[in-house]
Amino acid sequence: MPLILIADDDEAYCAILADCLQTEGYEVEAVSDAGQLESRMATRGFHAAILDMQMPLGGGVVAAKHIRARYANIVIPIIVCSGMPADMTRAWFEGVPKLSVFQKPLDFRKLLDELARLLSQP
Repeated sequence: MPLILIADDDEAYCAILADCLQTEGYEVEAVSDAGQLESRMATRGFHAAILDMQMPLGGGVVAAKHIRARYANIVIPIIVCSGMPADMTRAWFEGVPKLSVFQKPLDFRKLLDELARLLSQP
């Protein structure tokens, strides 16, 4: 069962997203800021991450850098979620492999489909 890390400071959003992921058979851990993300990655091996673009201690850009540094030998999928227009958010991550951007409010079905697609890539 793939282990997915959710990093978002909105507890209600995390609970809804975690429930959707668990219903699809994923194991989920959630943190509320980029600092917690880094410490959690030190203790668990995640298969993918879903990040909020704006959260305490660095947001999505810092969190994605932490993930890429921690998992230097593999490229785990990252999905960044933002209230900003998706095109603006994508510009921050140009050229980053296995990374997708979704605009909030989320279409959870599309996000789940994209996560499955990213996880299936070599």
